[in-house]
Amino acid sequence: DKITSKSTSMSGNLKSTAGQIRKMADNPFTIAKRIDQLTTAQTNLGTYYSSMQSMPLMLDEFSVASPDVEVEPRTAGFFQKIAAACYNFILSFSKDYNGVSGTFSDGGKVKETINVWVARGTEWAETIKYLSDAEFTPESGVLVNMKIVPSSQLNTGSANVLLLSIVSGKAPDVAMGVSAASPVEFAIRDSVCDLSVFEDFDEVGKRFIDKIFIPFTYDGGVYALPETMNFNCLFYRKDIFSKYSFKIPDTWQELSDDLLPKLYQNGMEFYMPQDFTTFLFQNGGTYYTEDGRYSALSSNEAYRGFKQYTEMFTHYGVPVNANLLARFRTGEMPIRIGAFAFYIQLQTAAPELVGSWEIAPLPGTLKQDGTVDRSTGGLAAECDIILTKDSSKKQAAWEFLKWWTSDETQITYAAELESTIGVEARWNSANSEAFSALDWSVNDRAVIEEMWNWATEIPVVLGGYYTTRYIGNAFNSVVVSGNLTVRDALEEAVEAINKELETKQIEYGVISSD
Repeated sequence: DKITSKSTSMSGNLKSTAGQIRKMADNPFTIAKRIDQLTTAQTNLGTYYSSMQSMPLMLDEFSVASPDVEVEPRTAGFFQKIAAACYNFILSFSKDYNGVSGTFSDGGKVKETINVWVARGTEWAETIKYLSDAEFTPESGVLVNMKIVPSSQLNTGSANVLLLSIVSGKAPDVAMGVSAASPVEFAIRDSVCDLSVFEDFDEVGKRFIDKIFIPFTYDGGVYALPETMNFNCLFYRKDIFSKYSFKIPDTWQELSDDLLPKLYQNGMEFYMPQDFTTFLFQNGGTYYTEDGRYSALSSNEAYRGFKQYTEMFTHYGVPVNANLLARFRTGEMPIRIGAFAFYIQLQTAAPELVGSWEIAPLPGTLKQDGTVDRSTGGLAAECDIILTKDSSKKQAAWEFLKWWTSDETQITYAAELESTIGVEARWNSANSEAFSALDWSVNDRAVIEEMWNWATEIPVVLGGYYTTRYIGNAFNSVVVSGNLTVRDALEEAVEAINKELETKQIEYGVISSD
């Protein structure tokens, strides 16, 4: 406050937290009823620590003087402020706020220009542009004209800038950072290029895990290259597991019969997200029939999976919602299922836990042959698509995607982001070589690579959005309100899903209305 000559929200919160801690220290008997305040204070301090580490330092000028000279604070004068405001106002009419400036200046080498829209932050887009100007354009002669757009503007489901550009015939050549569910939706509407028609597609596809292409495949074609990917695993507090001699569960049976009772005896909990996919796949079920025309959730395998899934909440007391980071940090929830985002969150927002936590493979389902099935979904995250289906720039766009998804480019890009922004910008590349090249510990890399072997994906079908919606409704009917049995809730969901699938298939001419 002395430096800035004014009070900030952060300093106010720090003073409030200090006051609360002093009161607890003065009267320890009040700690029990103030435990929520203590948890909130711990979370806030961790957040402030992380934000202050990455906070930029802005200097307007340097003043050099001897120690005995008092330096007067400098502020902008009235006319300086007026001049700066007028300058910024005039500049606002011509400045391109979405464009990404480049460094390539040899226009004689440029044979072709492609337009690329990227749904990422400025630093991410600027790094892509810098690398393309330094490496891709000099080699290929293709200049990349890059624009930044909000992530929601490159997906299907509602009117947005990408859909409007397609309708108006002004679509970009390449869209980057598209959600995994969108390419097939574009393909159904004949608005995106089938990448499998390129001769070297199979060779390029070897850079990725095979099953990551499932949500990009439709009617024999592949309509996207994966850009980022996810992983699911167990996160647990090593220090707490060692103190209480807890055993990491290998199967769901071990979790429910052995670990959960011990956790509850010690006032602790386990958390898992509301994700039916893991239980469905581990019980041998699928979401749709092979031709994608009907829901396959009426099978015995799907029923067993849904029953096991909902019983984790109704029978074994797993909470539906929780303050995950705070409770993992305090040790109230020393084990949970999480993904890449929680891994990064722990790295950045909970620095005091460094060395106290680790990851392990997901619990699996024991099969009759004695093996443990750890199948799970949620592999694909974002992807890249080519929208110039009938354009002469289709080959140039493909060359750009080949360069962008190559091992060398992805490794360089990941290193640039992490060195520039920090570990919070760790790039979860879909290129398996680039992902493995990141700064993982030996254990973490081994766990992630094992879960890759079990990861699969859900196909995208016409009307498939109803599946997510009605599985959520079935879950609420069984777990939250408790007004339906497992079988009744699942049967109602399947009936509604099949009705919507049929409606969409008739609408797009897949089947006849007769």
